[in-house]
Amino acid sequence: MNYLVKIAESITGIEVGTIEYKLARKDVFVKSANLSASFERMTSEPKRRQKNVKDVHKFVVLNHILSSYIATVASTISGKKNYQNQAEDIKLVKKSIAVLNDTSEKLGGKLVQFKTAKTTATTIPVPQSAQHDDILLKEQLGFINKISVDIARVTESILS
Repeated sequence: MNYLVKIAESITGIEVGTIEYKLARKDVFVKSANLSASFERMTSEPKRRQKNVKDVHKFVVLNHILSSYIATVASTISGKKNYQNQAEDIKLVKKSIAVLNDTSEKLGGKLVQFKTAKTTATTIPVPQSAQHDDILLKEQLGFINKISVDIARVTESILS
């Protein structure tokens, strides 16, 4: 979620440095490796002690997919100096963060705060080449939102 918040800050106009992106990405890699290692230890347990293996596997895979989508968006946004944010982009990111915060809370994790910059969303006409990038960005943000919802569903299934 911290990595996604860095993306959200960039989209809303808050300047995020390269080092901040790299640290957030490193944190994702470390936590992702820990999650995978935990899953591997779980699967090495006797079958009678394993619970919800398929759902836990889905959870691990969805987390990897989510980090991949976030990395794609991060590379797209970090390459743009004058990103013109769209209200829909901000809305998608806020939804994703809210869903992930809710899921994290259910798992006993920390909530991540996201505050937007004081600037408002802009919908300035952009050149044709930039429109293509904006469409791809919007699709990626939509995928992030969908994966966040899928993670929430799998988490509910594991916890019930």
